[in-house]
Amino acid sequence: MKKMMVEVPVFVYTVENHEEVKPELLRLIAETPSLSMCNEGQCIHNSDWAAGTNVRPYYEKMMEVFTPALLDLQTKLGVTNIKVSNYWFQQYKKDEWHGWHVHASSLYGMVYYVELPDGSPPTHLLVNGQTIVPDAKEGDILFFPSILFHTSPANTGVGRKTALVMNLNFK
Repeated sequence: MKKMMVEVPVFVYTVENHEEVKPELLRLIAETPSLSMCNEGQCIHNSDWAAGTNVRPYYEKMMEVFTPALLDLQTKLGVTNIKVSNYWFQQYKKDEWHGWHVHASSLYGMVYYVELPDGSPPTHLLVNGQTIVPDAKEGDILFFPSILFHTSPANTGVGRKTALVMNLNFK
């Protein structure tokens, strides 16, 4: 078998009105049923990923914020339609993390850094055997191929780290 190295498109989109929408998103996230998930692969203070709920008060505001970014991604990738497979939020206190993993049932992943305290790293990607740290900050949305191994390293910043996350497919 012949191995070929290829580049993969990763995008960072800045939400221009982040400071305006952040308080409302955090309020709506706080109203969402959630639970803590700590095991050998992760330690996440708060998430609705496995909370067994369809009650997600933040959905409409999240989509209002994400729509311009999704349309931009659609144009950049040359696809006709983007489908949201699933979505959730994750919150990390100091030293909490999510280990290396992939999202094999989707084509692209999306992470919106609602809160990313100074000193806290964004998502890291493993590309062709090398760890890549995207130039992303609070208020940015990171798009990356979901088949790439990725991790949310330990929150080393002072304060909580909050991310809204989506899995995307193309029609």
